Amino acid sequence: MLLVFNIVGGSRCIIHQIFTGYVQSLQLFHQLTVEFLILNNSTFYQLRHLFGTDLITNNVDGRTIQELMGHASYSMSVSYARSSKERKKDALDKRHLS
Repeated sequence: MLLVFNIVGGSRCIIHQIFTGYVQSLQLFHQLTVEFLILNNSTFYQLRHLFGTDLITNNVDGRTIQELMGHASYSMSVSYARSSKERKKDALDKRHLS
């Protein structure tokens, strides 16, 4: 929640502008999400899984992923960390370079 205080005038105009911008951003996000799902013949679950996998791929820690994904348990979040052949190869290559 974002609170904005106008010390001088106490105007609600600034709060209204911020709230309106926030609602418009959510509407745009919803529209783009629906379009993506339709164009790619995907489900929301697949998009959510893609997001979680992308977080793992970009080395985001498990606790942060747990919070972003809304998982009740840490183990659910790390299930996105299933290793691909490329990630295993990269890990071995880094190990041998040390």
